[in-house]
Order: sequence, then C-alpha cells, then structure tokens
Amino acid sequence: MAKRPTARQALLEAQPASDDPMNRVIDRIHGQRIFGKLPLFVLGAGVSKGVVPLLSDIAWWLKRELEKPALGGAGAWVANHAAAIVQGPASRRQGAELFSALQDRSGPFLPIWKKFSKGFLIGGLEFDAGFKFPGLCSPDVAPTKSHRILAEMLVDRSAHVLSLNFDGLTRKAVNLAGSPCAALHNKKNIYTYFTAPTDAFTPAIIKIRGDVFYALCTNPACPLSEAPYPIDRLQSSSADPSEPKCPDCSSPDLELQFQFPGYRLKEEASHPTLWAARRFLASRISSIVIIGFSGRWDRYVLQFLFGLARERDLLIVDVKPPDSSSDLIERFRSIYYPSMPASTDAPPTERAVYARIPATADHFLATLKDAQL
Repeated sequence: MAKRPTARQALLEAQPASDDPMNRVIDRIHGQRIFGKLPLFVLGAGVSKGVVPLLSDIAWWLKRELEKPALGGAGAWVANHAAAIVQGPASRRQGAELFSALQDRSGPFLPIWKKFSKGFLIGGLEFDAGFKFPGLCSPDVAPTKSHRILAEMLVDRSAHVLSLNFDGLTRKAVNLAGSPCAALHNKKNIYTYFTAPTDAFTPAIIKIRGDVFYALCTNPACPLSEAPYPIDRLQSSSADPSEPKCPDCSSPDLELQFQFPGYRLKEEASHPTLWAARRFLASRISSIVIIGFSGRWDRYVLQFLFGLARERDLLIVDVKPPDSSSDLIERFRSIYYPSMPASTDAPPTERAVYARIPATADHFLATLKDAQL
C-alpha cells in the first residue's frame, strides 16, 4: 500500500515546476521559506574575483619573485610548485610545501614573503594581465555586486552565510548597508552569538579556515606574535588604513601567515567551528548554495556539506561559470555520494539533490534577488 504524503510534502509538490534549472532551484528555496528555512550560502574566493587576487594570482607573483637571478637558482623547486598552482594541476602537498618554505623564518625565501605580506596588506603588488592590487586594507577594495546582494539578504534575515574567504568584503557590505555584522571565527564565537540573551538582531558571517591568511605580529614581546589572528580585524585597528597595525601592541611590522589546506592542524582547527555551525543551523537551512568555491583544496568542507545535505534532505547547488575544469564538486559527489542524484529535474520535494548552475555569482544572486528571496 502506497504511503500517503505528509501535508508538508503535498504542499511542496503542489508548486508548479519550471523547465529552467535556475527556476527549479528558486522554486525549492521559496517552498522552504514557508517553514521558516533559509538558504546557507557557502562562499569561496571566486565571489571576490576581480577585486582580491585569487590563489592562482598569488602563485603567479611568487613564481616571478622566486625565479629572479638574485636567488641563484635556489628557488627553482619552490617556483615549480608555484607554477603548478598557476597552471592548475598542483597537489595539496605542493601547495603546503610552497607556503611552508616561504614562511620558514630560517629559510632563504623569507624576504620574498615579507615583501608579499606588506604589499598584500597596504598595496604595491601587480599581478598577471596588469591587475594592480591596492592592498587589502585600502578603502579602494570595495564589495562586489554579489557581496552587496548577500549583505541585503543577511540584513533582511533571508540567508545564512558561511565564508572561507579572508577579505572581509561581505561584512564590509553589511556595514555599508548600515548594519553591524558579527564575524564568527570559532566555536566559542558561534555559541556566544546563537545563545546571546537578547532579542536584538545582528547579522553574522561564519568564518571557516580555508586557504586563508592570518596576521602575525613580528614584535617578540607582543602576545600576538605567538597567536595569528584573522586579518579582517586589521581594518578597524588603525586610524590610517594605509598602514595597518597590530591590534594589540600597534606595531606596523606585520607578517602574513598562510594557512594552506594541506596543513593537518589547520583542518583540525576547522572541524569544531563547522560542527558548532551545524548544531545551530542544521534545522534552519532550506538548501546549501556554494558560490565561488572550487572545493579543490578543502575536501573536508565538501564532506561536511554533502553529509549535512544527505542527512537533512537538502538541495545542494554549485554555482560557477561554465568551465570544463570546474567539475570537481560534481566528481566528488559521484564518487563519495552516488546515491544523491545530480539533477534539477526532480520536483521540489524533501530529498537530497545536487544541482550545478553554470552562472556567475553576480548573475545567480541577482536572479535570486529579483525573485524576492
């Protein structure tokens, strides 16, 4: 005897289906709003493309510096690792070895890393194709259209955001929209935010350690010379944005720490944050929308997201421009989660489904905005 659908399933299935994959995604997200559930946007570096250098841009700059004659060929093997990242086939091991060698305080490449750190924070770096980066702390680094739309959704309480980025542009967009915004960097931050004894609403962004930068003070007497901290805090630590200072001792001599996903300790530090986010958000999520995130360096994040989607019967959407080299998430699904169908043809019912939307972040989010989600 066939099992009768619940009232909730009947309500969802009664919604008209669309032939367009994007519209089917919108139908499913909109249907879940009836039950107070919101989409979780997972942001990668691609959402800041054109404003902040990507990992491939950074590797291109480092490769050029490592190949300069002053090193006398000593940087050849490190430059080869950087070239692999630029060209695409680099392994996690190569990435980890590259950034470990550059940040080794007793190694020959530390001057290059210090030059990069200063330029990345306050400007002076030029990348391939004439891309000049004014520095992360420069007021000229403005949020993109995607950041602004996400900020509107956060302020309107119509989205949750989990970010693997270091640039702080989503929070900056929320601030420009006239609202405070909390950045939740660890398990303690998440528990404090979600259990706060207040009815006042403050938008929040959950930050996960992907391939991100942290800052380290080089003053040996400063407590922050031992414990790196998120660089998005630098922008409010100095009255002069052209010269970021340590938020503790006010020293201007800062050094970046690149926490590459190949580092086991970095991944171990991320798990408590992810699981704290899961505890408070799992029952509130209608879907998982991945934007600008390749998944190439952060397999543990993909495992977390697909596991959550399967357990909660969520739609998981991968948004990227059409590119034959951007199918890593689809291949991950087919290998590790083959029972989860890759289709937007199914009606918006309560089942775990994967969908690939070939679109830019700006186009996808603008379409959601027009649909009044």
